[in-house]
Amino acid sequence: MILIHIGLHFVFALSTLMYAGAVLLFFKDDRKHNIIFWTVLVYGSILSTTALSDLFLALDRYIAITYPIQYLVSMKSKLVLYSTF
Repeated sequence: MILIHIGLHFVFALSTLMYAGAVLLFFKDDRKHNIIFWTVLVYGSILSTTALSDLFLALDRYIAITYPIQYLVSMKSKLVLYSTF
């Protein structure tokens, strides 16, 4: 779960760079409305995905701290199930 979280934040950082670059291009040339639209669309969707990822990671950590034995047993069985496929 933490690796997915780190990956999403990396993609979010890349989309932020794309958006910032498009905005800087927009200040130089007013004909780049299409680029601004698509970079804002990607930026906004990844922003909400990152927020949901933060929420689910916090929920996962809360359950792991509150119910450590049950969490460990359920994660081991899921790990075995996922590793077979």
